Amino acid sequence: MRLVGSFALAWGAWYFTIGRDSAVGRRYDETYFGPSMTRTTDGRFIPASELGNSDYCGNCHTDIFHQWDASTHHFSSFNDPYYRRVALDVRKRRGGEALKFCAGCHDPLPLVAGEVPAGNLEDWSENAGITCLSCHRMVEIHGHENGSYSLQAPILHPFALTDRPFLHEAHELLVKTTPILHELVLMKPFYRSSDFCTTCHTVRVPKEVNGAASLLVQSEDPRVLNPHHLDSGAAQSPGSCQDCHMPLVPSSDPAARGGLVHSHRFMGGNTAIPTLNRDQDQLEATEHFLSARIASIEIAGLSVLDSSGRASARPRSGDTIDLAVRVQNRGVGHCFPGGTADSNEAWISIEVRDAANAILYSSGSAGPTESLPYGTYVFDVEFVDRSGAPTDRRTTATEAVAIGRSTVLAPNEHRTIHYQSRIPAHARFPLTVSASLNWRKFSPAFSHWTFGDLAVAPPPITVLDHAQVQVPEVTLARRSATAD
Repeated sequence: MRLVGSFALAWGAWYFTIGRDSAVGRRYDETYFGPSMTRTTDGRFIPASELGNSDYCGNCHTDIFHQWDASTHHFSSFNDPYYRRVALDVRKRRGGEALKFCAGCHDPLPLVAGEVPAGNLEDWSENAGITCLSCHRMVEIHGHENGSYSLQAPILHPFALTDRPFLHEAHELLVKTTPILHELVLMKPFYRSSDFCTTCHTVRVPKEVNGAASLLVQSEDPRVLNPHHLDSGAAQSPGSCQDCHMPLVPSSDPAARGGLVHSHRFMGGNTAIPTLNRDQDQLEATEHFLSARIASIEIAGLSVLDSSGRASARPRSGDTIDLAVRVQNRGVGHCFPGGTADSNEAWISIEVRDAANAILYSSGSAGPTESLPYGTYVFDVEFVDRSGAPTDRRTTATEAVAIGRSTVLAPNEHRTIHYQSRIPAHARFPLTVSASLNWRKFSPAFSHWTFGDLAVAPPPITVLDHAQVQVPEVTLARRSATAD
């Protein structure tokens, strides 16, 4: 035991002093990174190969690797066709230097390697996404937005990247003999805080990018109300990003504690990527996450009114159904919807059907490839550029200068929307009134702009919540709810 203890002490001293198995990158001019806030710790570029060995991490962390491999963190870069289309448009509009603003969060490897904007978009590093080490070698958070973090080249055991089997076995033995050293290097206390996530998931377009004025276009910090609703009085939601987006799941991974590990699927609202990848497991996991009543819909009031506007004793043709639908942001620690709220779609659909299943009234009904009908109530944000035009092609991150419209809900906020429908002569009672809260990652217009006429699977429509009541042939006791 004394020999093992002496070995571990000597190994630890080597590991933290001269154990950096890394090529020394060339120094950079501080102006290189602007307008990104991302940096390295020693003023040198980090070769992309040093941060891109996720498959190597998967040799031991098999479960975590497969979770990450399906995630949108993996597909955050030019391996995401939606991001690729936007980035190419940004380069065309604003020049290659503007790509650095995007790269701090979407393309950390080529950015810290000094490859932006001159790199080849087909290089592996441009398509690597957010790798294991681009998170687990983040050693400092120096701000709360726009990728304000510092990366450090990895400290590796000897023989870590060897191709020789017997040396690889020696490396695995060293890791298993001193796992605490491995953990100390690759885990930091702030990885469990929201700061770790919000440094990228809070986006503020700086004046030097949009040419007008600084504008906050995305904020997912659970400790701060959505900036568009600072006066709403809604209660703030406790907890961290990781509580919802990295829940504990059963695993036999070496990193598991008590048979559980934090999921690296990074659950969110992106159903578009797993659909393109034909990854049914990731798609089902995402839709399960979305349908867990993170936002709810209820029929808060329903009355039938006669031609004079009074409650009808016996509903008949020509009467009016007066409907109040309430939607609440129940379980989201930030605004609903979050993320790219200008190109996502969350909306209400209403249907009134009679006893013969004939549709008497419809609002917000659309197929996967169809745009939402006029008059649909949508929860979103519209940003405008310097000419006053909507930035509806995800040019928000470089072109937006103001908020044109916002209907998103702050944490715990609810809103009531009213509908009226005339009962036609052919209606057969009882009538059924249905209300659904729906979600689609990316609108059909944005998807078409991305792919043109290419035949690709459209993002599915996910029903987040559903409510239903009947209108009988007798007097309705319910009264219409008042607007919030």
